[in-house]
Amino acid sequence: MCHFSAEKVRSPSSSGGMFSSIRNYNFFFNHLPSDFYSPFIEFRCIVNFSSHGAGELTAKDTLYHTAFAETHEIEPFTLSLYQEENPDMSRPDPSTEYLIEDVHKDTPFYAEFMAGKEHTNLIGTNEEGGTPDFPVILSLELPGTDDKKGYLRTKKGNFRYIIPNAFTSSVKEMIRFTKNLYPDVANVKFVESSSGQLVDKLVEYEQQGAVKRYKFGVLYMRDGQTTDDEMYTNTETSQEYEEFLKLLGDRVSLQGWTGFRGGLDVKANTTGSESIVATMEDFKIMYHVSTLLPFQPDDLQRVERKRHLGNDVVVVIFKEGKKAFNPLVMKSHFNHVFIVVQRGSDRKYHVEVANKPGVRTYGPYVPFPARFEGGSKFREWLLSKMINAERACMQAPEFKGKMIRTAKELLGEM
Repeated sequence: MCHFSAEKVRSPSSSGGMFSSIRNYNFFFNHLPSDFYSPFIEFRCIVNFSSHGAGELTAKDTLYHTAFAETHEIEPFTLSLYQEENPDMSRPDPSTEYLIEDVHKDTPFYAEFMAGKEHTNLIGTNEEGGTPDFPVILSLELPGTDDKKGYLRTKKGNFRYIIPNAFTSSVKEMIRFTKNLYPDVANVKFVESSSGQLVDKLVEYEQQGAVKRYKFGVLYMRDGQTTDDEMYTNTETSQEYEEFLKLLGDRVSLQGWTGFRGGLDVKANTTGSESIVATMEDFKIMYHVSTLLPFQPDDLQRVERKRHLGNDVVVVIFKEGKKAFNPLVMKSHFNHVFIVVQRGSDRKYHVEVANKPGVRTYGPYVPFPARFEGGSKFREWLLSKMINAERACMQAPEFKGKMIRTAKELLGEM
């Protein structure tokens, strides 16, 4: 099903309610072929992007093509742009602090609260004995009269929870509480592990799940360019583009670089001599900047540049000119979010975002109007948006299955 939606807008003046603008339904039907009809296509929250002001993702140039994405077997994108019915009901002031979402998942819960204390680790088997359909490992604090911590690991995810003292009189009672809380393990039989190495393996497993390093693509789109090959061909840049790179982070020499390298060569300059890096809180970022990666004129497929940006989940498009950016020209299956940035005539940065279907809503939300003064606040917003975007993408179908398979393998080894 082709699905078009604008992200929900949280109104600070409403009582926690969500609303989104819905307008210009007729635009799409007026531009569809006369013989085109499908009762299975759902149009909702359709926004007149051309009135947004930035001109990056217009209904005509982007959504119209997206409407036929399934017919042409091209994965459609959901355009997450923000238009609000009432300008007075705008988003919170963009100067507010931006937070990285789901940071609790990065907390070393087992290492910090259980590994060095008395607890028990239990291995899940099925009721008949042997290996269950999916590996399960359960850690419990020892029984007592207080609330106790539990940590359940399955291929579907890791679950940290508190067991009320009414259910902590015995390990058996705590297991029963866990099964009621997580029905997926209701038929699993837990057997206490006697392995002295399991604690260290569980600490290592938890550390592998805490992502603190990110690589993001930066692609330069010059005036008049429409295809990805044209964008990947750029070698000359503009002053505005260079100023934007300075806003993103610090330019460093790759040779001898000892920080996070994001897959770039730091020994022989085979991936360029310089790149852009950034730090936000304890998150490390390496950018794959197309214009800083090597370019060979006889490389018609632009393999050297595409092999880096094509494997980035989030790509920032710095656009110049009035031609709209169409995310459907990007052929990578890994690219799930495009953040389009353009310097307007007002000298502000205009921003629009395109998300692939299956990517959940994430913040910080795009304000209305989506225009930012250059500086640290915009940089903070942009870095937060990129990090949260990639974290949200990990729950999308393209990546979730791979994460489940990886978790299954790691838990199975233990």
